[in-house]
Amino acid sequence: MKAILNIGIETTENSDLKSFLLINKSLLEKNGYYISKAINIEGHQGLLSFLSYWDKKKDDHLKQEFVSLPSHIHTVILTNENFHSIPLTKIEDIKQSLNDLFTKIEIICYISSQQSLCTSSYSTLLKKGSSISFIENFNKCSPSNNIYQYYNRLQRWNHLFNKSVFKVRLSTPRFLYKNNLVDDFAHALNPELYEQFNTSFNNRTLCHTGQLLLRILNIVTHSKELNRVAVINLYKEIILGFSNGKGQTLKPKMIREINKNFKFINEKE
Repeated sequence: MKAILNIGIETTENSDLKSFLLINKSLLEKNGYYISKAINIEGHQGLLSFLSYWDKKKDDHLKQEFVSLPSHIHTVILTNENFHSIPLTKIEDIKQSLNDLFTKIEIICYISSQQSLCTSSYSTLLKKGSSISFIENFNKCSPSNNIYQYYNRLQRWNHLFNKSVFKVRLSTPRFLYKNNLVDDFAHALNPELYEQFNTSFNNRTLCHTGQLLLRILNIVTHSKELNRVAVINLYKEIILGFSNGKGQTLKPKMIREINKNFKFINEKE
């Protein structure tokens, strides 16, 4: 049995991959692809908790998710937006467990330019309740911030897994099948099934106005007196509903600065 791990970074595109897998779950499982329960776990700590079941002394019953799968299942797909940032010791645990359970391993990673990640991550932060400003987020885009250090993060995985198991792709549209990450993933997964997959969906994004409104809401609701969950969720739903679109983008000067800072790192082999 084969295991496919998507260790992509926290971006809108990875949320799209999660939506794709959940929407097409029945079709995938009918054709031998099993979607791991890890897909339903949110947050870094939640992921580590899930991964701990590979320690038999802790949650042995959860291990049955893989060892008792129907006989027609030939591939298990594990994807979580926080795979990329887990500690090296946990990656060692994953490798050992995968070697015990699967005969073949494939690791997929879609990466984008640092300026694209800087832009897309801002809306993600706002949706999670952050009140950070766009400039503050931009100032965090530097080689000293590990989330932008693709080379270092991939080296942690490459340190333990053979290079041949990796499929690292650029998420830039011109490098993707049909210029779309979900279509690219779906087609690479199974070209013969591709036409049956539902890929015509979009996770809601935020235009600049929506970003401003959601940031204001986050600032206001950080006050204990106004922390009414139902009201907050209602406002967020309204904002996401009418503000779908492209968020604030980096200015040319910002892009040049990011490219300059990461030039040496990105040119490493």
